[in-house]
Amino acid sequence: MKNTAKTFIIAAFCVVGILLFSFIFYNTYHTSQLTISEVTDIEGFLIEHNISTSYANDIFYYTLSDTSVLILDSRNAEYKLYVHSIVRADMDNNGTLKVVVTDKTAVSESDILGTYAVVIESRNKINNIQITREKER
Repeated sequence: MKNTAKTFIIAAFCVVGILLFSFIFYNTYHTSQLTISEVTDIEGFLIEHNISTSYANDIFYYTLSDTSVLILDSRNAEYKLYVHSIVRADMDNNGTLKVVVTDKTAVSESDILGTYAVVIESRNKINNIQITREKER
């Protein structure tokens, strides 16, 4: 009876260890797949990459390479709205970059951003881009 209990405990420990290792490996792979970097000098960045744009109160994306994209949120270009954006992204197995822009209410005037931009870089090729907007909950 003792041998059966020991065997069961060892087997359960191994299964839990394998599941934990798989979870850590999965999270490490997927979180390191994308890098999101805020662009502080937007005008300089646009000039450097030869991008001409008109601030038309919307969210745009510009493909910089097969693996990097510029997301430009110019909805607050005139500093009219008291919001700024939080950008999150994920990529599926088909190479579709799914970007979620969350509008966040600013706490003070110093939080107000005019135009906001981030560069999203991926280890894999980006085939398609989907941008969705949501309000802060």
